[in-house]
Amino acid sequence: MASMRQVACVGGLFGRLAGWLGRFGANRDGNFTVLMAFATGVLFLTAGLAVEYTLALSQRTRITNALDAATLATARAISIGEVTQANAPDYLKQVFAANIGVDNLATSRYSLHNIVIDPANNAVSAKATYNQQLKFINVGMGTTHMDVSNNSAVTFGASDIEVAMVLDVTGSMDWDDANGDHKMTSLKAAAKNAVDKLLKNSRGAVKISLVPYSQSVNVGSFLSRYVYADYLEPKSDAPAYDAALFNSTGVGYDYAAFQQPYKVRRWRNGRRRRVCTNVLPSDFRVESDGTNVDYCATDRKAPDTGGRTSYQFTDENPVRGGMISRDSRLSEGSCISEKIVTLTTNKRDLDRAIDRMGTNGGTAGHIGLQWAWYTISHKWRDYLPATSRPGDHMASGSDLNKYIIFMTDGVFNTAYAGNSTRNGWTGHNPARSQSPQHTSDFCRAIKQQNIKIFVVGFDLDETVADSNPDLRRSWIRDAQTLLRNCATPDTNRVTYFYKADDSAQLTAAFENIAQTIRSLRLTH
Repeated sequence: MASMRQVACVGGLFGRLAGWLGRFGANRDGNFTVLMAFATGVLFLTAGLAVEYTLALSQRTRITNALDAATLATARAISIGEVTQANAPDYLKQVFAANIGVDNLATSRYSLHNIVIDPANNAVSAKATYNQQLKFINVGMGTTHMDVSNNSAVTFGASDIEVAMVLDVTGSMDWDDANGDHKMTSLKAAAKNAVDKLLKNSRGAVKISLVPYSQSVNVGSFLSRYVYADYLEPKSDAPAYDAALFNSTGVGYDYAAFQQPYKVRRWRNGRRRRVCTNVLPSDFRVESDGTNVDYCATDRKAPDTGGRTSYQFTDENPVRGGMISRDSRLSEGSCISEKIVTLTTNKRDLDRAIDRMGTNGGTAGHIGLQWAWYTISHKWRDYLPATSRPGDHMASGSDLNKYIIFMTDGVFNTAYAGNSTRNGWTGHNPARSQSPQHTSDFCRAIKQQNIKIFVVGFDLDETVADSNPDLRRSWIRDAQTLLRNCATPDTNRVTYFYKADDSAQLTAAFENIAQTIRSLRLTH
């Protein structure tokens, strides 16, 4: 925003006062009594001038704050479609009056002028004036009032925005909340409303990705090229993605070489002779052509072999950082059907994807968060569809901001990386899962890249199932602490962590987040 502020009409008044004093000083007639009277008058005028000037500065501050708030609010309301261009001037006046503390501008000493609503240039500007009555220096000055004025201009919608929505579609989302509302139905309505507010009148400046998650994510056909079939190991030496190999074979890594270390020695035909045969472990899930059995993906693992750099909690691309595991502990048929939607401005595609969301499985929040980061990471730019390539918000002079909206209704209890349990499912016992710690590590790494994280904890008290009340309270407390720490710290102006106890609060949380993100686009 370009902002111009001034106190008008003060200079002329002070100029007349200076001229009068000069003429009086040039006159040599009179005596000591006259000089004393003159000195007394000067002191009186000086004190009066100081008082009037102090009052002017105070009023300038008031109208500055009120006018800035009014132009910002009007710009935000226009940008999200709350008011039309025709209604914007009246809206600006109402906000200014409320902030300045008057019921009726027309009968007050405050007035607004030069209101300009310019949607072509995404601009709102106005001038505010306070008509100040002169109480101390009006005698002999030829005027009884002076105007204190301020100009304010706001350019809105100037920055681009990328938002990743990470939505919990686990089995507990099929429950009702305390008020009897179906939680998944409420989430769909809240998410679609947020999408509508974020995209409305954005002119392509806002892009949104959608990442539904439970105990895995469904990355879809395009992103599945970066996923490799993996064994039930807590660590794994991920192969690097090979684009040329993928273009020729449809598989982005040499899966035969990847299987080589797992060759086993077995007896053949009952003879006492051992031969090396390429028999895969029973836990391995891969098609005969080397492709994955489905579009599901789990988490990126730390390397199993010493000396390798770990890219586990980074957004490194699948060439330098290695491909992402599809752990065999995720059984066939357990993959969720809701696919990731990469960055798009298409509201219809996002709405359809949200409508298709079902409920299934445990809660691996870190996996959803990980893939959300990939969808808005500039390091993944060349590995995403051409229409979904993220920008570089860390580049010098960049006017791009990135946000993640991270929603869950339960305790994170499922992990594959770093987890030695054979089935990868830990039940409702987060103490046996690495997922909370992995989530914390991802949250920290994401925020270090100046990506803001909004977190919504939905109906957490109801989704922790255990007969032990002390253990139940402990899990709830730990979950809330994890989520609050994951969110960007709240400020005086912005709330980043929301605890929604029912569907109404969930709807309000998503709406507030959408409005906040749109407001943060304003350049002030």
